[in-house]
Amino acid sequence: MTKADGFYAGYFTSKQDSGLGLLVLQDGVLTGVDAGGVKFDGTYHIETESGSIEGEVTVDAPPGGTLIQGVPTGASGLTYRTRFKFPVDLTSQPFLRLDTPFGPVNVKLQKLRGLTQRLFRAVSARSSGGSRSIFECCSDLVCCNCSVARTKVCGQAR
Repeated sequence: MTKADGFYAGYFTSKQDSGLGLLVLQDGVLTGVDAGGVKFDGTYHIETESGSIEGEVTVDAPPGGTLIQGVPTGASGLTYRTRFKFPVDLTSQPFLRLDTPFGPVNVKLQKLRGLTQRLFRAVSARSSGGSRSIFECCSDLVCCNCSVARTKVCGQAR
């Protein structure tokens, strides 16, 4: 777990447009989506000497849309990769500049919550029919499959 890990609201702006998205950073993995259906998938690492978080993200935009940089995604959609280097405290600056192949994007991140606990933990269970995954509910949360509370195993196969 790093200081950067958590759920974030992302506010994206460029010269042409703006957008809103949700990002999750956990254990070196970045994933998210924006209101227009654009998906973000990447990795990151913490550079302790420079006090930065560095990584790369793949941006996958659906067909028939327009990126906030003003670029049409076309009939097949559009996918690109870009590298980033930000302060470890992603909310320490009013905005972060992300240089993309289609022009710069200003990103303002608002941390919604940290990831101090796992919401659900997969548990392997063996049965005579082979392996299956079930979920164990953690903390005081309630399983969305069966309403079992706390740390009881709900037994719902996934």
